[in-house]
Amino acid sequence: MRQQELMLEKIVHYLRVIHSSSKELWTAQDIADYVSLKKKTVQNSIITKPTFPAPVLLATGGKRWKAKEVKAWQEKQRLAK
Repeated sequence: MRQQELMLEKIVHYLRVIHSSSKELWTAQDIADYVSLKKKTVQNSIITKPTFPAPVLLATGGKRWKAKEVKAWQEKQRLAK
């Protein structure tokens, strides 16, 4: 049973990544799905980095990030390792 749950979790994760990749602007949750981290970790440790792309400020007060910029930032981080 546990193996099935793990497999379903992986499937859900990849479906979220595929869905978020099709959107131009990402939420913190979209970023979390893309980098395989928890939303709280993204909010506290990732989007606060000075090198992370600046958010797009919405009229409603929310923040979104350009998917293309987040992907480029992530690739740069990966290559720096």
